[in-house]
Amino acid sequence: TYEVNGFCSGCTAANTETWLVSAGYDFSGATSVGFEYSTSPGFDDNSNLPELRVSTDYAGEVSTATWTTITTIDNDDGDDVFVNLTTELAGEAFGVVAIRYVSIGS
Repeated sequence: TYEVNGFCSGCTAANTETWLVSAGYDFSGATSVGFEYSTSPGFDDNSNLPELRVSTDYAGEVSTATWTTITTIDNDDGDDVFVNLTTELAGEAFGVVAIRYVSIGS
């Protein structure tokens, strides 16, 4: 289980970018790949939703990796959501799944 929180008490007007990146996995023998997540309601007005992204060249630094945005995460009811990532990751020798969130400064 992984968790990320974009809350920033007393933040300035600057936005805060937060990444939650999974461990790297070998998908070379996979014929199907999926990712399941759930969320908790936030304080946002849904104008800035987290993004589910994947990369096959992540090497420890998010700014130098190539990312494919799969979907925005708009699920305030807390139910589990399954996302099929077979097209993006099946057959790849390496891949990571990440959630990118930019919290809006106040």
